[in-house]
Amino acid sequence: MNAKRMVCCRCQGFMLIERHYTRVNRRIYARCLNCGFWLDLADILRFFHKVIASGLKRFKQPVCGEDSSL
Repeated sequence: MNAKRMVCCRCQGFMLIERHYTRVNRRIYARCLNCGFWLDLADILRFFHKVIASGLKRFKQPVCGEDSSL
């Protein structure tokens, strides 16, 4: 099986996915087992979702000077 594993950007160690449930929200973290570095995967997903959505929005708008009747 050729499964990709998540690698720490600081020490190249193994990243472990953790889920934290609170009363207010749910969080998904990736934490390095070697150095303890962690990041919030939900924030990263929201960021990339906004980047892709803004790119699609800009792609759909006509560029200045182009004839939109075609």
